[in-house]
Amino acid sequence: ARHQASGRKLHDIGRGHRLVRPMLAPLGTQAQMLNRAAAHRLLQATTRFHEPIDVALQRTWDTGVDILVATPDLVLEISEQLGGTTLRAARKEPLSGRLLRELRRPWFRGRRWWQAWMAATRK
Repeated sequence: ARHQASGRKLHDIGRGHRLVRPMLAPLGTQAQMLNRAAAHRLLQATTRFHEPIDVALQRTWDTGVDILVATPDLVLEISEQLGGTTLRAARKEPLSGRLLRELRRPWFRGRRWWQAWMAATRK
């Protein structure tokens, strides 16, 4: 993740790392571990992809899959050192489109946080 995950500490996993249950799973999915039941629920909830996987994983209230995060990160994300992402390389998005997306980002993140908070209060 770009930012260290914060949340309720569940367990020390050694060497200064801990397992936490975040209120909202952080953006960025460099690695994940799933048990069979969680994999099945994710497959059922994502039969048609319309968003990045890290965003889909945040929708715990829709998928029924609880997200736990190891922090600090156990997997080193080095895409920037290797030249950055290629996800948007094929698209030549105009400046106006990029600007609009960046202006919408806080609204999107705030809405996700609110949805996660509402789902957590129902548990």
